[in-house]
This record gives sequence, structure tokens and C-alpha cells, in this order.
Amino acid sequence: MTKIQVKEIDHKYGCEHITIFSFFLPDVGEDGFYRETVSFNAFFLSVHRRNRSPRYLYHFMDFRDGDHRSEWELERDALLPTSEHGNIYQFFKAIGYDKDKKKYR
Repeated sequence: MTKIQVKEIDHKYGCEHITIFSFFLPDVGEDGFYRETVSFNAFFLSVHRRNRSPRYLYHFMDFRDGDHRSEWELERDALLPTSEHGNIYQFFKAIGYDKDKKKYR
């Protein structure tokens, strides 16, 4: 399992950072790998910008090459509330995204 962190940013009112969500993606060969990876890519890497709700931007933080955040960013992120989820579908439910209709509720 790979731990994914997503930062919720309020882009409507001054780009304030609100919450850090985290969930796990299955690794190659694990149950659900293909479906969850496709859902992840469609949400975060699509040209349709599904990671942007009318108010929030959900920014995927990629730590595969190490954590390159500055000391200021680390201090700011440490103060944000965090929300842990078991998989990407629980994350979608928490933010109000309907994966079947590809819309926010």
C-alpha cells in the first residue's frame, strides 16, 4: 500500500490551505490496484480538472522523490487538521465527489 496525501486549498477565498487528507492506494498485484489507480489518475491527472470543486482545489502531494517542502511549508502543514481514509473511494465520499457521475454533490 502506498500512502497518498492530498491538500485541500480554498481557491475561492484567497488560496487558504484547509485540510490534509490521506488515504492508501494498493500496490501492483494487490486487490483493487487497477480500479483505484484509474480513479486516482482520472481525478488528479485528467485534463477535465476533476480535482477542482466550485470552492476547493485538491492538490496531490507527491513524495516519491522525497519531501521537498520548505521549513515554512512544513510548519504550516503541521498546524492543519488531517483526515485519514482507507482508500480513494472513502476520500471521494468525504469531499462529496460522486465518482459515477463525475461531479461534486
